[in-house]
Amino acid sequence: LNHWLDSFRGTVFRQSQFAEFEQKIHEADAAGEVLTSEYLNSLYGEINEKYYNLAAKENPEIQYEWARIPLFYYNFYVFQYATGFAAATFLAEKVVHGSDEDR
Repeated sequence: LNHWLDSFRGTVFRQSQFAEFEQKIHEADAAGEVLTSEYLNSLYGEINEKYYNLAAKENPEIQYEWARIPLFYYNFYVFQYATGFAAATFLAEKVVHGSDEDR
């Protein structure tokens, strides 16, 4: 159970967070915003605070995490992790427990 919950957090929750960050990067770029490291640090810190309810000042190093994740630049590739995990979980539930139509 712990493994599944950790996988859910790391895949569905975290990858959705990453996709939101990537979306905001694209929106800022489209609006002509200069994507400096300071801007990206601040944005990532804000999103991390939203998802984990931990103030950026309480974990100042988290603002740099975006720089080590190259998947942010592959057309929402990170979101595929979340949708794949959710779909696999749904299908596994149907295989193990069947559906109302099978009863």
